[in-house]
Amino acid sequence: MNTTDMTRQELRAAAKQAGIKYGKMSLLQIRNALADVKPAAKSKKEKVGRKERTGTKMESALKIMSDNSDKSRKEILALFQSKAKLTKAGSATYYALCQKKLKSK
Repeated sequence: MNTTDMTRQELRAAAKQAGIKYGKMSLLQIRNALADVKPAAKSKKEKVGRKERTGTKMESALKIMSDNSDKSRKEILALFQSKAKLTKAGSATYYALCQKKLKSK
């Protein structure tokens, strides 16, 4: 890239495209920074999306909650602790979250 023939506006556009912060730089400093920049990769790799998780604590908590809707809160919390391997505090949190999810369905 030949930066010696570029105008101020062209230099700033090239610096912006290269990701260089040129706010307090002189034209010479911008030219030097552009010369030091490595050529950008031709194409970016697409990010691989996460696959959906199965067998999560939330899934098991929702199943327990829907299967035992006739039981009291204390009984459901005990089931969460024994079957879903949740702590006492975690089971209370999951209980509230499951209630919200089941109400929205």
